[in-house]
Amino acid sequence: MLVGVARLELFLPETHSLKQKRQILRKIMGRTSEKFGVNVAEVDHQDLWQRAALGFAVVGSDGGVLSSLLDQMIRTIEEMDLARITDRRTDLVDF
Repeated sequence: MLVGVARLELFLPETHSLKQKRQILRKIMGRTSEKFGVNVAEVDHQDLWQRAALGFAVVGSDGGVLSSLLDQMIRTIEEMDLARITDRRTDLVDF
């Protein structure tokens, strides 16, 4: 069993409150969860308006498929143009 994980650091330049930030993150999290079947959570910077860190996880048996899925998910987030990805880390964990 393989677990594909990703951590994205986001910059949200247009937000001026935590409420605005949460609205944007809900859109990103909902779209990726629905479209790619990944689990997602806000994992850091919860109290900052213009920064966020999201963690993603998906389970499978084929590393190539999982890597491709994470890459597609990241491209989708970039194409949504709601936040700028400032750092990204992905990994496959053999469990």
